[in-house]
Amino acid sequence: MAGLALSADPTQLMSGHIVSIVLFGLFAVVGAVMGKVPPNAFVGVRTAWSLSSRLAWDRSNRLAGRLFLGFGLIGMVASLALPQRLAMPILIGGVLIIAGLSIFESWRVWRSDPDRRAV
Repeated sequence: MAGLALSADPTQLMSGHIVSIVLFGLFAVVGAVMGKVPPNAFVGVRTAWSLSSRLAWDRSNRLAGRLFLGFGLIGMVASLALPQRLAMPILIGGVLIIAGLSIFESWRVWRSDPDRRAV
């Protein structure tokens, strides 16, 4: 396995790191914007709970935005240090965890919002 890595083209190895950095950077940019978007049909944590409660929308999207921003920034730095084969599993796992936490937050806030609409 080490011989394979030594014989690989260095430009090809670096291009994999660049792709990872760009993908993690994209999540950082999305995270920076996500907490500020009003309810809409295209972007955000779009659950039945967040769509029926402005408070749930704001809090779940703010949480998702912060998590995506942090995840993206940490992932960009980690992409340089970690083996390239770990980048995609980390990216997919992180997105699934952040999505799950954001969905849970939308339900949790909706449940305690006195101005919510029934789902």
